[in-house]
Amino acid sequence: MERPKPSHTRRVTREELYKMVWDKPMIRLAEEFGITGNGLAKVCDRLDVPYPPRGYWAKKEAGKPVVTLKLSRRRDGIPSAADIHPTPPKPAPSPAAEQAAATVADRIRDVAVPERNDNLHPRVQAWIAGHKKRQKEREVENRNRRRDFG
Repeated sequence: MERPKPSHTRRVTREELYKMVWDKPMIRLAEEFGITGNGLAKVCDRLDVPYPPRGYWAKKEAGKPVVTLKLSRRRDGIPSAADIHPTPPKPAPSPAAEQAAATVADRIRDVAVPERNDNLHPRVQAWIAGHKKRQKEREVENRNRRRDFG
């Protein structure tokens, strides 16, 4: 069941936000404000409000010990409240834009793409070779990094 998104700005104090983020998972709380979880985390950061780390709610539900961070005193330069504006709904695509996209799709449908890249400009070939080399180096580096932690 999809809940309707809030359409109005809501003002919250640091103390209210602190209580809310420790009472309910961020993603669920963010839905009530009509924003994303990441957006709510940014609001918390702006107000210097600590919020539960990843996995907090799963540990709590499993009965494992969890740490609740305390709300510190408000420092200079930190606002005491914030207005949370819901993300506006995406506008419906205009018929003109849909028609333009359909026209372009029709034009490029018959474009032939070569199977091989033998006839590329030498600079493009050099760039591709360098790119492949860098990809392999990163792959080896990541593989070695995984071994170090394993």
